[in-house]
Amino acid sequence: MVLSLIGAGLVATSLATPPPSAVAAPGNPGVPGEPQVLFVEDFENRTPGSNVLLTDYTGASGTTYTADPFWVDRNGCNGFIINQTSTRVPGDCSGSQPDSFGAAIFTSLTALPYTLGTINGSDPVSNAAASSYTSGSGTPNQVQFRTAEPLTLTTEGRYVTFSVDAVAQNCQATHPQLRFYLVDGEGDEIAVSDTAIDPCTDPRGTQYTSPTQDGTTRLVTGGRFPADGSSLVTGGSFGIVLRNENGDGTGNDGAYDNIRVLDVTPQLDKELSPTSVATGGVSTLTLTITNTTDLAAKEGWSFTDTLPEGLVVADPSAAATTCPAGVVTAEAGATSVSGTGNLDAGMASCTVTVDVTSDEAGTYTNGPDNISAIGLDYPDTSTVTFGDPSLELVKTAGEPVDVNENGVTDTGDTIGYTFEVTNTGDVAIDDLAIDDPKVGAITCEATSIEPGDTVTCATDEPYVVTDEDVEAGAVENSATATGTPPGTDTPIGSPPSETSTPTEAPDPDLSVVKSASPSDPASYTVGQEIAYSFEVTNTGNVPLSDVTVDETEFSGTGEAPVPACPADVVLAPGDSLTCTASYVLTQDDVDSGELTNTATATGTPPGDTPPPTSDPSTVEIPSLPEPGIEVVKTSDTEEISAAGQEVTYSFAVTNTGNVTLTDIEINDTDFSGTGELSAIECPAGAASLLPGASVTCTATYVVTEADFASGQLSNTATATGTPPGDDTPPPESPPSTENIPSTPEPGIEVVKTSDTDTITTVGQKVTYSFQVTNTGNVALADVTVDDTDFSGTGELSPVDCPQEAADLAPGASVTCTATYRVTEADLDSGELTNTATATGTPPGDTPPPTSTPSTAEVTVDPGPVPPAPSAPDHRPGGALASTGADIGWAAGLAVLLVLAGVVTLVVVRRRTAG
Repeated sequence: MVLSLIGAGLVATSLATPPPSAVAAPGNPGVPGEPQVLFVEDFENRTPGSNVLLTDYTGASGTTYTADPFWVDRNGCNGFIINQTSTRVPGDCSGSQPDSFGAAIFTSLTALPYTLGTINGSDPVSNAAASSYTSGSGTPNQVQFRTAEPLTLTTEGRYVTFSVDAVAQNCQATHPQLRFYLVDGEGDEIAVSDTAIDPCTDPRGTQYTSPTQDGTTRLVTGGRFPADGSSLVTGGSFGIVLRNENGDGTGNDGAYDNIRVLDVTPQLDKELSPTSVATGGVSTLTLTITNTTDLAAKEGWSFTDTLPEGLVVADPSAAATTCPAGVVTAEAGATSVSGTGNLDAGMASCTVTVDVTSDEAGTYTNGPDNISAIGLDYPDTSTVTFGDPSLELVKTAGEPVDVNENGVTDTGDTIGYTFEVTNTGDVAIDDLAIDDPKVGAITCEATSIEPGDTVTCATDEPYVVTDEDVEAGAVENSATATGTPPGTDTPIGSPPSETSTPTEAPDPDLSVVKSASPSDPASYTVGQEIAYSFEVTNTGNVPLSDVTVDETEFSGTGEAPVPACPADVVLAPGDSLTCTASYVLTQDDVDSGELTNTATATGTPPGDTPPPTSDPSTVEIPSLPEPGIEVVKTSDTEEISAAGQEVTYSFAVTNTGNVTLTDIEINDTDFSGTGELSAIECPAGAASLLPGASVTCTATYVVTEADFASGQLSNTATATGTPPGDDTPPPESPPSTENIPSTPEPGIEVVKTSDTDTITTVGQKVTYSFQVTNTGNVALADVTVDDTDFSGTGELSPVDCPQEAADLAPGASVTCTATYRVTEADLDSGELTNTATATGTPPGDTPPPTSTPSTAEVTVDPGPVPPAPSAPDHRPGGALASTGADIGWAAGLAVLLVLAGVVTLVVVRRRTAG
């Protein structure tokens, strides 16, 4: 077996002392680590089956060993390096007895290395061990094993202890008492355990039944036994001594193997906690001294920890230690910490604690380079950060829960709150909590928060809105986050975070806007269907159900419209719905001038809140009153045939507007008749005439002579009526004229006669009669007779007409007269002729008629005529003398003329009569 060089090993070179790496249990303070093996002697550097004494054995690395002679004696059966199959050298173990005795003892001895092989896990048969079967007695405390030369350490200040695998037989007798000593550089032996190792009684041992080389078995007790103490090696070399404190040969039969030198230097660990500290706070520097698994006592270790620049011992330092005989040097403000102390046997660890601080933000690393130590393995690195603590809180109010389902946030409703806390500082924060006086318990998902991290907290129970909150109009809530930075007992707080959740008492309200289509005046006609819309809007703050519209005022004369609203609609605040209705206009609506409709809306709010009623909304549809009237005037005749004829006039009046007309009247605006028109009579329907309806009124008239003579009878009329209301003027129809023509045919006849057929004497008075007859169909005024041809030589008197000649009705006659005195010349002429015409003035512009001439002839009587006195001859040239022949011709001619006149008069009369 070679000399182990693990960690701080044993070598034959000079000593070097750099900081060693941790070997016990670095970074795992308080948990003992396995010791480091510095040296092992397993006695296997020999020929298998050989039998040599300890003093003749050389280890694999050339190490040699010595012992007191008692313990290296073949005959005394001590100090053999053998295995189960080793050959006995004659004389071995015989002592003062026969050799056969020694052979039996040697055979029993071979069970010991076998058992040690079982203990150390090697092949029991080939395992070699240093075995003794004391055949005699010696003095106590003799050296049973010693290194011939010092062993060298590579590092000073190490704790060293020893371990041995040891077994014993015959434990019913005295027991081996094995005790290790460290030999220092001065040659002094230092016990590394408080008591000797007794394989028979040590509780760490086990009893085995092991075979000897002849196959018989022996009871063997033993195990692996490290020393219960250690020695601090301050120099660079040491030696090993194993003494058996029992020198009695009665019993004391045993063997040892695997002598090991163990580096059991405790591990020094450093921890700064907390590792994140507010500037000016404290972090506790804990230095843990952790034993190795041997749990041997370690006395006299020491260390000095030079703190990183900027890190100092806090005031107070709170320096303390749990180490036996511990002393801590750590003054407030000091830049280093020193400690000394012990580890008692069985103690796993102890600690030294000191509070450190810094006024400067930064990260401080305390590692092995900061440590100088004796008897301790150097620690790994520990780091602490000093920084400025800071918290930020964002509080959020959840959506209010409408517990009473009235649509608003009011008394009894609940609000949950969440809190987002962010560490905005440089150090961790512990004991995180939310300070919110308005709400109850708040739970955070974590109570510690690292820099840059965010933690969410929430109320355990929601907040219940109070009457005061409703009166205030909002739930005002302010909270802060608090926490304690590491290294201080003084918590910090975030700036407040506030929420405001509006509250309001239930205030149901709604509005309605009514509209109509069509609503233009032009569409305001009878039979027009009006579509009404009612837009209902929830202007309150709670939902409304069962929304209805009520017609509160309606001016229509028909059946009032009934609004219909959508069913099963809950109208949320701000939302609208539309209800509808319809109505058909009547004539009375049109006559009224407008249609007015007023409505209100209502709805049912949640709970016991009274239903609201909207302000009324009114729609007025104006009419466009267009009164109109027309009259058509007619008569019952197409032509007037004579004066005195009765004419019946008809006035057909039609309401051509869109409103009813009352009190229909006919106005004769222009009538050419010279007589009196009767009163116009209208039927009862004229009192109220609907649009489109007609009524006929009548009047009568008797044609006058003047009317007839005028050529036509003209009658022009207009109609009017009264429309509804006071603002619309009555309409007047266009004039309607009825012209009835007449054909005036003035005619006149005159028949001229004389009161004598003959004239006989000068001076005879002849009376002429002129019978004038109106042969036309119109009266003639100012009838006159004109003598158009008169043969008389005398003066005819003026024609004298009676008064009736001033106005001669059709068919009427009047006789006018004139007188004449016959002259000599008339007699001489043989006849007296007189031709006349009559004329008269018809009405109007009709030209006066002139009758056919009528002639009256009076002949001279042919009988003898007494001589008459001569009369002056007034004819130019004088008168010729009358002769009989002349008279006779004249008389004949006179007779003929008379006859002709009679015939002519008869003809004229007949024509007139016709």
